[in-house]
Amino acid sequence: MNVATSVQGLPSVPAIFTAIKRELGLVDPVWSSYPPQWRSLCALWLRVESALARTGHPDLSNDELTDLQVPEDIRQWMIDKRRSDKTQNPRNDFGKIWTKFLTGVALSASKGKRNILNEMWCRPGKTGIVMFLLGTYWQAEYSGSGKDWFANVERIDTIFNVILSHPDMYAFRSPFRTNVLTSTALENANGASGNLMLFLQALRRNVG
Repeated sequence: MNVATSVQGLPSVPAIFTAIKRELGLVDPVWSSYPPQWRSLCALWLRVESALARTGHPDLSNDELTDLQVPEDIRQWMIDKRRSDKTQNPRNDFGKIWTKFLTGVALSASKGKRNILNEMWCRPGKTGIVMFLLGTYWQAEYSGSGKDWFANVERIDTIFNVILSHPDMYAFRSPFRTNVLTSTALENANGASGNLMLFLQALRRNVG
């Protein structure tokens, strides 16, 4: 299915988000009516979500959410989702707060000031990077999709790509391949050693 032309919504969304796709702006009419940058960002989110799922990081606990440094409306949404409570709309000045937050995160990520994988929110699930879709959707719905919105989409694109390209992410991608390569190298080394021993034994017999 072509993500850009779907009239249903974003395909292949993990099951954990199925019930809240509308809250995230992942189905029509939002899906088709928003700018194409939104659909591209959501497709990129799927890639990052899938990559982070292999890390095995669980949802943040209530205590951890208390310490999470994100906009208050976002944190409350995560808490409500853990309790299965109904969520509230963000405050009127959410757009400005969201822009300020993203500017700081994107700047730190692009300059490598902090290991982005150590961020509490850098995980899969409802207490992780899905907040970037939620905040962007909220900004469009309650603050308008002006220049700040488009700039924030680019900032999140940067954040997502920094996560995907982080060297530590390769450790979670294909452990089977790593093991195969390692075992093959050992087998080759052992085989070479065995052949050398046979050659030396034959040489001694001939000399003797």
